[in-house]
Amino acid sequence: MFSRWRVALALTFAVFLCITSAEGRTSEVSEASLVAAQDDQLAKFTRLREAAETGDPQALFNFGAYFYQEQNYARAREWWGRAARSGMVRAQLQLAMLYRDGDGGPEDSVEAAYWFRKAAEQGNPDAQNEMGVLYWRGEGVDKDRVKAGTWFGRAAASKNVNAEINLGWFYQDTSDGVLGTSSYEEAVLLTHYAPSPVKAFKWFCKAATQGNARAQFKVGEAYSNGYGAGMNKLQARLWLEKAAQQQDEDAITWLKGMCEMAWYTRLENWVYAALAGELSGVADCSGLADRRHAGRGEENTRAELEITDDSAENMLQASEPADE
Repeated sequence: MFSRWRVALALTFAVFLCITSAEGRTSEVSEASLVAAQDDQLAKFTRLREAAETGDPQALFNFGAYFYQEQNYARAREWWGRAARSGMVRAQLQLAMLYRDGDGGPEDSVEAAYWFRKAAEQGNPDAQNEMGVLYWRGEGVDKDRVKAGTWFGRAAASKNVNAEINLGWFYQDTSDGVLGTSSYEEAVLLTHYAPSPVKAFKWFCKAATQGNARAQFKVGEAYSNGYGAGMNKLQARLWLEKAAQQQDEDAITWLKGMCEMAWYTRLENWVYAALAGELSGVADCSGLADRRHAGRGEENTRAELEITDDSAENMLQASEPADE
């Protein structure tokens, strides 16, 4: 019995020594790894700083990005500011967002607008979209619906999905009411950018076809209630399903409500669609009503809008905003 106890004790002690030795080696490896990582970080910092000191715009931007990744936003402002002043579009955009969000210093909507404009005037679609937002909200610039619509339009021309969906919201926005005008030209431009459910549907559709879930919901909503598009229950369901597949909560709720309809109502909808040959299952942006709802919901102003648009386009080309 005593012999067995001594053997067990010896084995336990040996295991303890192995564990202690392994822990010691692990500690040494961890410490060595930490030192190596610190050396790599210092080498990276030194390399980026030396490059930035040459004044090369890309090097200035990279050094700012280093500080941004380290969450040192004040230094990121400093180095991105240097790159932005050299004319680098990407730096101008990033710097503008720091000022907009108050990262690395106080929020400054005026300074943000200044740098967004610099990047926008060089053709950056993201900056053009941001300029549209600023003029729409009146942040850092005077509120101006025409300039907001113009900047959104420039960005959307590059298929910028954020600008497309913003134009959808923009044309649904009736918060400004009826604006007074001082000239015929101003009246035409304001009419061009006046709220319009049809135009809102058009731009939501453009964003929806690029896969934007929120825009897909808005297209489904328009088809469902006939606001900006013809009432079309099949197209409403198809677009809502696309949005729901991307976990859009409103689309999920709407589809759930459809499923909770009485069975005979669902059957009636299906029979109408089948008889009309409208069960293709292809979501589209035609805006057409199904046969059962033909003539319901869609604005009857397409011809008028097209005439107004032509006049406005000519004026916009003649007076591209020399944004101050």
